[in-house]
Amino acid sequence: GTQMVTKGLNFPDVTLVGVINPDSALYAGSYKSQERTFALVTQVIGRAGRGEKPGRAVIQTFTPQNEVIRFAANQDYDAFYEREIRMRHVANSPPFVEMHCAYVTGMDEQLVVICAHEIRKSLVLAVGASARVLGPSPSPVVRVSNRYRYRVFAVPEVADSRFRLMFAELIRTAASDVRFKKLTIAGINGAFDS
Repeated sequence: GTQMVTKGLNFPDVTLVGVINPDSALYAGSYKSQERTFALVTQVIGRAGRGEKPGRAVIQTFTPQNEVIRFAANQDYDAFYEREIRMRHVANSPPFVEMHCAYVTGMDEQLVVICAHEIRKSLVLAVGASARVLGPSPSPVVRVSNRYRYRVFAVPEVADSRFRLMFAELIRTAASDVRFKKLTIAGINGAFDS
C-alpha cells in the first residue's frame, strides 16, 4: 500500500493517513536513508486531504524529535536540504565523493561471499591508499528470490577516468572467473546505493 500511495495516485476521499515506523527506513545504514525517509514521509502525508475534505496525517515513530521526521512532518524541504547537504559533506558522502560498488548475487551465499572477498582483495591491491575500500557487506535485504546479495564499495580520493576504467576492468575480470560463473557480478560507477 505504501508504494501505491507514494507513486502519486490521487485518492480524493482520503482524509487520514498514517506513517508507521519510519525509523526502520531512517536508520537503514545507507547514506541515502534520511533522504529516502524524508521523501517517503512527505509523499505519504501529502495524500491526505487532497479533495474537498481536510486531511490529517499521523506519524508513529520512536524518535519524534529527529530532525528528518520533524522536517518531513512540516514538509520543510529547504531546511531538510540544508541539513542533509551539511551532513553529507561532513561524512564525505556523495555528492562530495564518487562511490563505486561491486555488486555480487547468487544462489550460493558462501560463493557470493568468497567472490566479494576476492573483489575486495583485488581492489585493495589495485588502489592501495588512494581509495577507501569498504565491505564486503550484505545488501540491506540480503536475499531476494533465493539470491544472496553482497556489495563492496570503493571511494577514491580522486575520481577520474583511470579509476573508473580500472574498476570496470576489475569487475570484468571477476565476472569472467570460471569459479564464479553461477554468480551475477556488476559494477556501478558513481554515486550508488541500493
